Amino acid sequence: MEFFDKKEEVLEIKLTPFGRYKLSKGQFKPTHYAFFDEGILYNTEYATSTGYTENQNVADERIRNQTPTLKTLNVYEGIQTTQVAYATAIRKSFKDNPSLPEDPLFMKPRDVYNRAELQKAPSKIDFLAKPLGTSRQNSDKYPAWAVGMLQGQISASATTYSSSVGIEAIPQLDITVKYNTYAAEIPGYAEVVAELGGVLDGVDPLEYLPGVNIKGDFNEILTEIFPDGTYLGVKKNDLVIEIGEDHSAYEKRNLDIEVFLSSSDLPSGMQQLYFNDNPTQQTEDDVGYYLVLHADGDIDTELIKRYSIRDINALGSATVANSVSTREYFVKDIYESEEDICD
Repeated sequence: MEFFDKKEEVLEIKLTPFGRYKLSKGQFKPTHYAFFDEGILYNTEYATSTGYTENQNVADERIRNQTPTLKTLNVYEGIQTTQVAYATAIRKSFKDNPSLPEDPLFMKPRDVYNRAELQKAPSKIDFLAKPLGTSRQNSDKYPAWAVGMLQGQISASATTYSSSVGIEAIPQLDITVKYNTYAAEIPGYAEVVAELGGVLDGVDPLEYLPGVNIKGDFNEILTEIFPDGTYLGVKKNDLVIEIGEDHSAYEKRNLDIEVFLSSSDLPSGMQQLYFNDNPTQQTEDDVGYYLVLHADGDIDTELIKRYSIRDINALGSATVANSVSTREYFVKDIYESEEDICD
């Protein structure tokens, strides 16, 4: 642990162990940055149990010149904790991959050690969780969330969240989701099966019942159609949430969606999940293992029309279904780095 010499030092950059791993693989391509002020106390009224007041000039001198600043930390765990995690991951690799030889002397080290899970990265829950935000230049108000339920119901709420690093000022909304399962029956189906003698190999009784729509109001059919014409279907009341951010700069992408798994069995109480575009390779670390998320243009058109979802930045009609959002005119993605053009 070391402090900056503010007379000679201004900036220091360090790669985390995971950053060094990505650099060694030629995959280190940073596209975002953020600033933090967690080491600064702006309001001295909260300095002690009683606190004290100071004028602006005194506060400026205290913050800029009298407050020591730690140099960059790129490791956030003790070596014992890290070594235990490494040993657990290595044992798991031998268990999951029977092709690895039992004797380490006869294996290729990269098959075991050159893996991303062995390069420790700090938990986003515990570290660097409060980057500085940006307010709209013509606004004198803090950025604020505007959340509305188009389908679904909020059952409870709280203004804070308790994590392993203390109480965070993160609003919490508890939402109840209901999926209703029904048993349905197709009229005349049992009679057709009886006329066919109960032998249905290669024959679909529905061919003899034109105009029958087994899906009806169901979102999904859960079972096959039984010989008596009954089956199970589900009506999904999926969540449809309208989220906006007020008093902030208008950009191509104002919101980032992140998903976390909450459990008392997890070290930090939460674990970040990741989006995997391959539906056939979903693991317990992927969002798709637990749920399906659709945002903006991915939302079903019929759902948009049903709830008359509005885009306040749309050109033309008020509904997304019949308009073109001005976001579509931001043709350059300022968050993605440009690829080098090679011969």
